[in-house]
Amino acid sequence: MARIENVIFDMGGVLMDWDPDAVARHFCDTDEDARILADTIFRSHEWAWLDADAIDLDYAYEAVSARLPERLREAGRNLAYRWHEAMGSLPETGELVAELKEAGYGIYMLSNAGLTFDEYRDKIPAIDLFDGIVVSAFEGKVKPGAEIFQIVCDRYGLDAETCLFIDDTQKNVDAAVRFGMQGLLFERDLDAVRRALAGE
Repeated sequence: MARIENVIFDMGGVLMDWDPDAVARHFCDTDEDARILADTIFRSHEWAWLDADAIDLDYAYEAVSARLPERLREAGRNLAYRWHEAMGSLPETGELVAELKEAGYGIYMLSNAGLTFDEYRDKIPAIDLFDGIVVSAFEGKVKPGAEIFQIVCDRYGLDAETCLFIDDTQKNVDAAVRFGMQGLLFERDLDAVRRALAGE
C-alpha cells in the first residue's frame, strides 16, 4: 500500500456537525415537526439534485413544500433557505487538519454541497489551511460517482493511491476505494485517522 501523502476530508459529519433533525429543530417547535421537515426537505430527491446543481433552490423548495403540511410551510421555507445558520462545526477535526498540515500532508476537501456553499464556508474549521476544495454543485458531479474523485486528482495533481479519503458515509468511502484511494469511515475518532496515516 502506498504511503499516504494527501488527506481528503468530507465536510458534513466530518468537519461540520451535520444532523438533519437537529438542524430542522431550530426552525420549528417540536421534535416530531423537525423530523417531518428533515425527512421532507433534507432527505428528498430534490435536495440531492441541488448538490449536483441539477435544479435551483427555488424550484427545489416549491417541489418539497407541496409535500409539507400547510402549518409547516413557513418553517420549511426558513429551513430550506437558512439551514446553514443552524449547522455547527466540529472544531476538533479542524485541529486535526492543522496538525496534519503542519506534518506536511496535502489537505483537501471534497463535499456534496449546493451552490449556497459560499454562504457558510467561513464556518468550516481550518478552511484557510486547505490546499484545494471541490464542491459537487460547482462541478455537476456528486459522490459516490467516480468522476468527482477524478476531478480532485486532476485539478490538484494527486496520485489517487497516495490519498486517504475520509467520509462519514460508507458508500462514499467504498467509492473512493474503488477509484484507487485509501478510505476511512469517519466516526469522530481522530485517533483512527492518525492510525490510518501511520499504516496501523
